[in-house]
Amino acid sequence: MLYLEQGPSSLVITARKKGEDTEPDEGTILELLTRLQREIRDTLPVLRLKAERVVNPRHLPWVARRMVEAAKMVAPSELTAMSAVAGAVSEEIKACFVAEGFDLALVNNGGDIAAYSALDETVSI
Repeated sequence: MLYLEQGPSSLVITARKKGEDTEPDEGTILELLTRLQREIRDTLPVLRLKAERVVNPRHLPWVARRMVEAAKMVAPSELTAMSAVAGAVSEEIKACFVAEGFDLALVNNGGDIAAYSALDETVSI
């Protein structure tokens, strides 16, 4: 299990590769987290708008687009994309583990959890 805190993110990560508990490379995760936080910071003026006001999110970085899409699915006239920031960061970090061939990735970012398992077992959160 890996614990990381950087800026507003507080991550608890559990990962397995080939069925064995594997501690992910902290430097790689911090580098990804730094990039995601920078992309979010750079697009804050758009992300602070009500989701319905973001008409064309295609120019935004992927993490920001995910945030806009999530807010639009729930309550576009009430929520800003910032309501989905922790979950979007969790999802992006989980996707990194999946791309690197991990069998299991659980990423908890302050209670917003992204989970992936290719294992034939029950995962409890």
